[in-house]
Amino acid sequence: MTEVRFEALRVSAMRVLWVLAGIALVTGAGMAAAVVAMIRDSTSPEAFLQSVTSSVTVAMTRGPFAVSVSVLLGILLASRDLRRGASGTTMVLFPRRGRLFGARLAVIGIVAAGTSAATALLSLGAASLVLPTGAEVDGQVMWRVAGMFVIAQTCFAIIGAALAILTRSAGAAAAIAFGWILIVEPAARLAVLATGRLAEVAEYLPVAASNAMVHSLSAGSAANEPDLLSATPVTASIALLGLTVVLTAWAWAGFRNRPLL
Repeated sequence: MTEVRFEALRVSAMRVLWVLAGIALVTGAGMAAAVVAMIRDSTSPEAFLQSVTSSVTVAMTRGPFAVSVSVLLGILLASRDLRRGASGTTMVLFPRRGRLFGARLAVIGIVAAGTSAATALLSLGAASLVLPTGAEVDGQVMWRVAGMFVIAQTCFAIIGAALAILTRSAGAAAAIAFGWILIVEPAARLAVLATGRLAEVAEYLPVAASNAMVHSLSAGSAANEPDLLSATPVTASIALLGLTVVLTAWAWAGFRNRPLL
């Protein structure tokens, strides 16, 4: 499809893609090794050997940092020609907006999935280098964790792209996304913890849901008989995918009716 080739060429020519991918790979590997080393040195050898898989999971996924990189990637890749008056040329070349919109999000999703998969594998390798002798990671669990990690980061990249399309501004989209990631959601979770109410519901907030998708796999949450509303990898995935679909549909509604100038 011509639109997909155009978007692939457009994205591959953007220097910010390679900069962010490099940052994700280098910092991901460094942080993974540092986190595992810190956990190893702060616990007894016996306790660390019992929790090695969950420790490597924490190191590999890195919570809000990985989410922030994915969101920023989606925002910057989607916002290059979305400023007011700057998108007319692209829309004239490709008048079928549905195909252009779908191609743009598809290419961004593929780039985000590839970047997060490479980051997860490199982080796992870096974390393995600092494991003590005799420590063994559950390979099947780590593959499932890596798969969920890729799904979550792809969703956040598409969410970032949808915000950029909605606002037509990388700055505004970044302010909304990072305001939520760094301020609104942490404040909401603290409020829930302080009141002791709706704790299970708070697990479905976007960043919390991405954490539940990966960490509950290695923590053995299913064995602990969670409450009915507690987030599991499946329910957290549904919640995050649902948010992605809603924002994508909203972005499409604005993109479809956008004037050329």
